[in-house]
Amino acid sequence: LGRELPDCPTVADAIAAGGLDWEVELVPLITGDRHQDAPARAVRRAGDGSVLGVVGRGYQPLQNRDAFAWFQPFLDAGLATLHTGGSLCGGRKVWVLARIERDPVVVGGDDVVQKFVLLSNSHDGTTSVRVGFTPIRVVCANTLALAHGAAGGGKLIR
Repeated sequence: LGRELPDCPTVADAIAAGGLDWEVELVPLITGDRHQDAPARAVRRAGDGSVLGVVGRGYQPLQNRDAFAWFQPFLDAGLATLHTGGSLCGGRKVWVLARIERDPVVVGGDDVVQKFVLLSNSHDGTTSVRVGFTPIRVVCANTLALAHGAAGGGKLIR
């Protein structure tokens, strides 16, 4: 699940507060009889060795700190503040959501809709890095899926 990121002026602060301060590594796969390397590699969390996915030889991991550093210029300029961040399925999917520092849209007099930018990545090889605008406050798997659908899937930045 996601965690609120109050008082996180930097991406490094948000990564720590969101429980995203870990790295992934690629390790070779071998056949059961150990006679041949498999044409794939495992992605695992470096700290505890949990396997997050199996990927092809061309896959290059993008560390959380490197992916989410994309937000720092917007934070420094006061254009956005970090709102929530988290991981799902033991780190297979990760995201950070930033609120855009502009007036919200008010619908029907009292329905306030905030503006957000969502950046997500998977460490299991199932999706690419995505970034896009969304009015959805991401806090879990359902809202992450909804935000990606509402943003037309987001844009690739990698």
